[in-house]
Amino acid sequence: MPDAGAREAAAVRADIDHNDLYLLQHAARGLLQGTQRTAPLAWKRLGEYMLQAFRDTGADPLTPPSEIWTRTLAAGKR
Repeated sequence: MPDAGAREAAAVRADIDHNDLYLLQHAARGLLQGTQRTAPLAWKRLGEYMLQAFRDTGADPLTPPSEIWTRTLAAGKR
């Protein structure tokens, strides 16, 4: 999870959550599995989109992260 310094410096959105990184991992894995032969670098484009989305640009707030993921990750389970 990004540290408070990154948030204070407005390098990342104030509402970014560790669940966002978990979500990105799952999305990238699905994309890799589905496009490995036809578009092997599609994961890279997804990552670029996500990095842009994580930046603080004054955008509207996000939907809250999953409560189940939050509890599971806080307990150290995956």
